[in-house]
Amino acid sequence: METLDVFVGAAAVLVGALIAGGFSLLIPHLQTRRDHQRWLRESRLDAYGEYLASIDLWMEASTTRWLEHRLGDAGMDRAAYALRLSELDDAVARSQSRVYLLGPDHVRIVASEYHHAVLDRIEATEAAESLDAAAKIDLERLREVRGLLLGVMNRVLGIPPV
Repeated sequence: METLDVFVGAAAVLVGALIAGGFSLLIPHLQTRRDHQRWLRESRLDAYGEYLASIDLWMEASTTRWLEHRLGDAGMDRAAYALRLSELDDAVARSQSRVYLLGPDHVRIVASEYHHAVLDRIEATEAAESLDAAAKIDLERLREVRGLLLGVMNRVLGIPPV
């Protein structure tokens, strides 16, 4: 009987050691995964904010300066305007690349839709013959796609709707 007690005790110690060893191997893996998820969320947050800020600045500069040009702003420095638009265009391309790299697919798709809506807005502004015509440009699609993009980005980041 004593041998059986020793055997059961040794088996219990062995099982306990195996369980502890398994956890000691699993915990670092879980920590690494958690750290990666945190890094990915922070990187996405930065990329999404940078994308929205850069594309909005680009749209604003493109439409505002174009209207000033159409209204005959004599003080407009065309070379400086072209350089600024080029810099903003580069910033949009860089930030859009980060959004595409960090994914996921549904954010990429809606970000592309928003980019096209912004391009449509810029083209409509450039085609406007007057300030009144520019003021009557329908911005509903732009607003809808931006709202959808914000919703998708927030969902990916785990930010609940307001």
